[in-house]
Amino acid sequence: MQSRHRKLSFRVKYCRKIYASYLHRCGISSDLIDMLQGRIGKNIFLNHYLTPSADYKTQVLQALEQLQCQL
Repeated sequence: MQSRHRKLSFRVKYCRKIYASYLHRCGISSDLIDMLQGRIGKNIFLNHYLTPSADYKTQVLQALEQLQCQL
């Protein structure tokens, strides 16, 4: 899917990949990134037993604040 905004073209899939890569570099687990992006796998563990820690929200928000400062 390609979008146009202000005469600039970008691919949403590529943006999601950059976002996921940045979160992974900030120490967020791959399972949690998949959950945040809506890609819960068919693995029984992911569907029924993944319970992220209580502080995952603060970790993700801190990573997003750092990303916003870099942009």
